[in-house]
Amino acid sequence: MNRKIITKCSRVKAHLVFLASFVAATLLMGPGWGAEDAAVMKLSLKDAISQALDVNPNLKQAEESQFASKSRLRVANIGTSFDVGTTATLASGAGQSDRSGRMFGEMTYANKAGTKMSLSLTPFTTGADRGAVGLTLRHPLMKGKGLFSDKSNSLIGAKLDVSIQEKQFYLARQSLVQSVISAYLRAVKAREEVKVQERALLTSQTAADGARKKAIERQITEIEVARAEILVAQTKDQLNIQKQDAQGALDALMVAIGEGVGKTPELTDTVPEIEPNTPTLADAVNKALQNRVELSVYDMQLSEQERLLSVKKNNLKPSMDVVAGFNSLDNDTGLISRSLLDLGAFTAGIEYRLPMDKRALQEDRDTTARDLDVLKRLRVYQMEQVAESVRNAYRGVEASKTSVEILGQNLKIAQDNVVLAQKMLDEGLDDNRNLLDGQQALTRAESGLLSAKVELYMSTINLKYAMG
Repeated sequence: MNRKIITKCSRVKAHLVFLASFVAATLLMGPGWGAEDAAVMKLSLKDAISQALDVNPNLKQAEESQFASKSRLRVANIGTSFDVGTTATLASGAGQSDRSGRMFGEMTYANKAGTKMSLSLTPFTTGADRGAVGLTLRHPLMKGKGLFSDKSNSLIGAKLDVSIQEKQFYLARQSLVQSVISAYLRAVKAREEVKVQERALLTSQTAADGARKKAIERQITEIEVARAEILVAQTKDQLNIQKQDAQGALDALMVAIGEGVGKTPELTDTVPEIEPNTPTLADAVNKALQNRVELSVYDMQLSEQERLLSVKKNNLKPSMDVVAGFNSLDNDTGLISRSLLDLGAFTAGIEYRLPMDKRALQEDRDTTARDLDVLKRLRVYQMEQVAESVRNAYRGVEASKTSVEILGQNLKIAQDNVVLAQKMLDEGLDDNRNLLDGQQALTRAESGLLSAKVELYMSTINLKYAMG
């Protein structure tokens, strides 16, 4: 009795030790253990798109370009800069030596009107150095004024760059979504074609088993058995090829997403069944010409190029600036005193400059004008490309709709032929040739209909993309 109790206690103790070990291992693995694998095993089209938008490197690069353009805009908005520093020198020569030092600071300012100012201040000195104040101010009256100033040019250019990068990022997102949808549906199609081949293999094996049984009973000849077995071998080979294609389609999907090549997630979506409601071709082209982002980018570039041409023309004009300045140097070392302002000199006046050699400026203007003309031509050409892409996408939708209708009818005919051939074989009115041919035709019809449905859906997506 005591031995039984001891044995039971030992077993209970062993179970408790195992349970404690399992709990400890689970805690060490963390609360996310198993969650990642579960997420990898199930992948819907929506999840694939969301994941691609989060991790795809090409999209990240486009996003970084957008951030960089915004950073350049923030820099262009800065109108002031400050610098401070110190110097210490030792001069020695002809039996004499001198040590000196100074603290200094500089500030520059520029605004969109074209006004520029600089201020330099040396508040403390030692040795031979002296405190000083310097102030210069310049405001244009003709060339470089207002929208033609350096500050306005950099600011307007930075704002345009931000707008263009936002459009480019939008295009990158749309292109990524389109590629992920295409890769996902092709992977789904490849998976469904594996199922078609598996059904075909099961059917051919059943036919081969039936042929061998009838051959034993001497109801059919050996050639019918060989014919059925050849079909089994061919179907196995096609199934193997289709499995490899399915894995390749999954890898292509992972590449389109941006990570996870080699994983084999379970795709939860199926081949879509849609009835596309397409507009007329004329309406589709007109909508594309209104909505396509590429054309709006060209419009912004044309506006900027016209502005740059105006700037180049403005550079050919004479310049007239109001200039003013104040300079003062202290007599003593140490901290500067208020008397420094009394020792300074203030100057103000008008500065007029007339460019005598305009060859470089004229070449710059002519180059900008030629670039503007090229942009206008490219914009017109882009319109032609947009219209052509819409027409191609529209034809793709129409062709895919027709293919789905025809292949749907072919599938029904192939199914009826298989039923009829099986009935004739069962009644001894025909050999198995027509049945085997019918089964192959049915497999081709099923695969063709799958491809047509996927192409119809992708053609609809391509048409929407082409329409903007």
